[in-house]
Amino acid sequence: MSTPIEALKGQVDIHELAARLGLQRPDPKGNYRSPHHPDKSPSLQIGGRKYPAGWYDHSQGRGGDVIDLVEYVLGLETSEAIQWLQAQYGLEPPRTPRGPKRQKSLVEHIAEQSRRNPAPAIDYLVSRDIDEGVVQRAVKLGVVGYNDYTSPTKPAGTFGHGGPATAFIVRSQNPGHVVGVDLRYHDPKLNGDVKTQSHGEKVGYSWMLDRTALKRSKIVVLVESPINALTVETAVAHPSSSLKEWTALAIRGASAAEKTDLSVFHDKHVVLCMDRDEPDQFGRCAGNEAAWILHERLTTQLIPCHLVDQDEWIVNDLNDLLQAQDVGAVSRALQRFSPWAIPGVPGKFQKGRMRIFLPSADYSVYYKYRVREDFTHYAEVKEDDEGREGIQLRDLADFRIAAISEVRIASALATLTGKPDHQPTQQWAVTIQAGYYKSGLMREVVTYKKLHAIEWWKQLGAIWKPNEFLRLITIWSRATDLGRRDAVNFVGLCYRQGKLTVNEGPDCYFTVPEKQCTYHNFRFPSGDRRQAATVIRAYVQTFGQNAAAQLLTWTLGAHLKAFLSFWPHLALQGDKGTGKTTLLERLSSTTGIQILSGQSMQTEFRIITALGYTSQPICWDEISSRSQDLIDKAIALLQESYKFLVTKRGSDLTEHLLCAPVLLSGEDVTRPARSLIGKLVRVRLREKGSMLPWDLPPFPTRQWLDYLTGCEPRQVMTLHAQAVAFCQKGCRAPSQDAGAQRMVTNYAALAVAWTLLLDFAELHEAEFGFMPHLLTEMNSHIAETSTEREPWVWILEIALNEIAAGAYPYPYRIDELGSEEVLLLRTSHVMHHLATKPGLRSLYDGLPVKSDRVFKRQLMNAGVVASERADPIVKGQRVSHMIALSLSRLAEYGLFPEDPVPRSDRHGFS
Repeated sequence: MSTPIEALKGQVDIHELAARLGLQRPDPKGNYRSPHHPDKSPSLQIGGRKYPAGWYDHSQGRGGDVIDLVEYVLGLETSEAIQWLQAQYGLEPPRTPRGPKRQKSLVEHIAEQSRRNPAPAIDYLVSRDIDEGVVQRAVKLGVVGYNDYTSPTKPAGTFGHGGPATAFIVRSQNPGHVVGVDLRYHDPKLNGDVKTQSHGEKVGYSWMLDRTALKRSKIVVLVESPINALTVETAVAHPSSSLKEWTALAIRGASAAEKTDLSVFHDKHVVLCMDRDEPDQFGRCAGNEAAWILHERLTTQLIPCHLVDQDEWIVNDLNDLLQAQDVGAVSRALQRFSPWAIPGVPGKFQKGRMRIFLPSADYSVYYKYRVREDFTHYAEVKEDDEGREGIQLRDLADFRIAAISEVRIASALATLTGKPDHQPTQQWAVTIQAGYYKSGLMREVVTYKKLHAIEWWKQLGAIWKPNEFLRLITIWSRATDLGRRDAVNFVGLCYRQGKLTVNEGPDCYFTVPEKQCTYHNFRFPSGDRRQAATVIRAYVQTFGQNAAAQLLTWTLGAHLKAFLSFWPHLALQGDKGTGKTTLLERLSSTTGIQILSGQSMQTEFRIITALGYTSQPICWDEISSRSQDLIDKAIALLQESYKFLVTKRGSDLTEHLLCAPVLLSGEDVTRPARSLIGKLVRVRLREKGSMLPWDLPPFPTRQWLDYLTGCEPRQVMTLHAQAVAFCQKGCRAPSQDAGAQRMVTNYAALAVAWTLLLDFAELHEAEFGFMPHLLTEMNSHIAETSTEREPWVWILEIALNEIAAGAYPYPYRIDELGSEEVLLLRTSHVMHHLATKPGLRSLYDGLPVKSDRVFKRQLMNAGVVASERADPIVKGQRVSHMIALSLSRLAEYGLFPEDPVPRSDRHGFS
């Protein structure tokens, strides 16, 4: 039986698909041209004897089926390619209408009108020396059109009149809806000398020729206007171009630099080429300042970026350069980066305001330092035989300093509670670009002392002239306030300067990242918010009684710790073959949760590292198979991370914040986590359902966290109070049971997370019946642990096992007190035996109670003491100050004493 995917493949003719994708085939019986580079000799083979229903691009070494071809040509993900094919061939499954058809917005109407007759726009752009093939492609992709609207109320020559204009249609990155239209007037005088005008959204939305090209490209050029982006694409498309893996993006004005979305540039290099504007009356150049802002933001996110060297430019922008010279000049200009050591600070005279002020002592030597992408030079002034001075560049360091920024790191209390910060830490973030780091920048966080230690710098790379290099560091001290920022060391939802924010791994400034946080380089999975409903429904169906959905809810709800100040750990139980491992693997791909093996948790320090600085959960698989000593250490640390605790370790007193929730997985995690009962919830896998789909998209965790930042803390606390009342109403334990009430609080936290998830995904509880199953799991957990929630039960259980084995050396006896059978012993003897016997020492170390007085008080509170004082005769000797424990009441807790001493040896009470 074929799958829906195989059925889809069978309905698509691959040659007809190639025509729809616009692939060129010079010879009707030969190969097609490769879509991503000039292909003088067609290298894309489609069909034929070797690939009857497939394809192979010999120039790229890549091939596959019809879905792979759509991915390859359009730069889509697999799920997007399937949706594209379904839409193109009318194979998309019918959808239930959700209401009246949405009316087109004004900007969508303008875009639709602009695409009807693009010919004048094509002529205008070609007259600006834009390659006609590039313009035709832009028209085909629906991002360029023509608009000749004129206002009936505003005369020609006034602002708002309009006139013939090329329309640049702006689309969102995903899923590509029209959000804005920029008009570039052919005759600005008709519109009151206003050259450009924007409709719709402007801030945060950029213009691109082909948004799918962004995924394929390695270098992205940021420019101000779409016509300059087309100029870059003209240089890329030139047959002799060396910019084959480049693309361009227009931020649509210098004022958009602070709001441009930079998340799409990760793992890419960025080239900044803003307009070379003349200074205004205050000496400010808008293009320069936009480039500085973008450089600072990109560097903060560890994205390599370079400023184009415009020192010798006599034109305003790239399109002016194209018209003044040729496409070769544009290509050369884009590859000529600013050579100065501090980005945006030239070593010679420049019009307008300087980015920073350099005192004369520094400025007089600054010009000697020159950089390439990932290398630093030092210029030596030499005289030739005729006495003329010249500069010779010498190697200084095999890396480039991209930034040295002062960073104020918030304290743990301010990070997790939003309270005023009374103890921030000041550090310096050193960001460098080195040859070994191909796709990103490297950042180190250091103290002031290390900043001036040449030996520390040598750990980053080779330094051939130490004295000259240290002189460069002193010059950089003038620029440390350029990237000055307030930061938090936390991965997840937290507070920055009292406001909720989403912090990812690269946003943190750890001094030793690998030792402080498991997620130090983690970015949350991101996607369309509508994917949330798909993921939730899949998890509901994969296991009965919403077991997998409870697991997903716990994982995503862990970030509510910023609101609730706590989050319970979770025990995942299931028999062999139930699919725990498979479910955890899918959970990892869905949410990004890390699964740590037993080998990675062998020492206390590794456990501390795993729990540090995050509300993103981690998973410990089969913890019950670890040694008792390791289990005791782990459980003690989990007690602390239920909320959060700051600790310092090592000779340099490195700070660690213990706060990560932990998923304990295994067939039997109840006993190892017995002392955590009041701080965890449980999920038991039953009724295995359908497998999670192989193409299930990741949960849009980043969008989920952004949604949580819009929630009021008071609102979430109110929801939790309501959830506690709801769970208490359905709880089987009496209200006097303090241990059960604490468990109710934990399960209520999951109820809050589920409520918010439904709102985020626009779903309803009636579809799933989640809450009844959550109450069932809670009551089952409470019932099964009713005899294990108190430490006195664990202590007495060990003592009774020792008595039954004849290994208890202290006086005891089982006898009758009145009409009740009792166990007589002394609590101090029990605790001393556990503390001194070698075989029991590890168990004693893991106990939360180590005092016989506390042990005795718990026995009294539990109501198992028949008499507080007894003085029996044991083996012919009177033993005083014993307590009598009722055997019938101990039996209610699953405790059954066995006496190896024959009854004939017993003696009565005095």
